[in-house]
Amino acid sequence: INHALYPRMSRAWPGKVQAFCRLRDASFRTISLIAVPATVGSFLLAPETIDFLYGPEFAPAVVTYQLLVLVIPIRMLGNTLSLSLVATDRQKQRMVAVSTTAALNITLNLFLIPRWSYLGAAIATVISESSLFVTYGLLLRQVAGRSDLLRSLSLPGLASVPMGAAIVAMRGTGFVASVAVGAAVYVVAVAGLAMVQASGPTRHRPRALVASLVRPTA
Repeated sequence: INHALYPRMSRAWPGKVQAFCRLRDASFRTISLIAVPATVGSFLLAPETIDFLYGPEFAPAVVTYQLLVLVIPIRMLGNTLSLSLVATDRQKQRMVAVSTTAALNITLNLFLIPRWSYLGAAIATVISESSLFVTYGLLLRQVAGRSDLLRSLSLPGLASVPMGAAIVAMRGTGFVASVAVGAAVYVVAVAGLAMVQASGPTRHRPRALVASLVRPTA
C-alpha cells in the first residue's frame, strides 16, 4: 500500500500539499483497517496461537509474543510516516532518527536481556519502535501539518470491540474456529459502522461504501 502511494506522494510534494496529505491519510485509514484487528486478535489469541504452532511447552513465551504483537500497528503505520518523510525530501532527518533509535535499541538490549532474557529483548523492541514512530510523526507534522492518524484508528478500533468479545467467547473451541468467527464479526462490524457513518445514496452502493472507509476525513 505504502510503496504504491510513494510515487504519487513524491509528485504531489511540494506543489500539491493537500493532495499529499490526502494520500498520507488514505494510507493511514487503509492500513488501520488491517493492523488494528490483527493486533487485537493476535493479542487475545496468543495462548492458542503458541499452542497451535509450537505446543504447550512454549507457553512461557506467550507474554513475549503479546508484547511483540503491539508492534504490528506501529511498524505498519510507521512505514507510511517513513515513506512520507522521504517523499518530502527529509531523508537526513529520517536517517538521524533511525540511527538514534538503533543506538537506543542496543543500549536497552544490553541492559534488559541479562535481566529478563528474551522478554527483555521484546521490551526493548517495543520501546525502540514506539520511539521511532513518535519521532517520525513529529517530524512529518512539522512539514505537512496534522494528520488523520488518530481518527483513522477509531473505526477499526470500534469494530475490534465485538471481534474481541467474540474471540473471548470462543475461547476453548479451537484456534481455527476462533480466528474464523473473530474475522467474520469484524467484517460485519466494519460494514455496519460504515453504513452508520455514510450518508445518502452511499449506504446503498457497495463500492462507494468501501471507498468511504479509506477516504480521509474532510
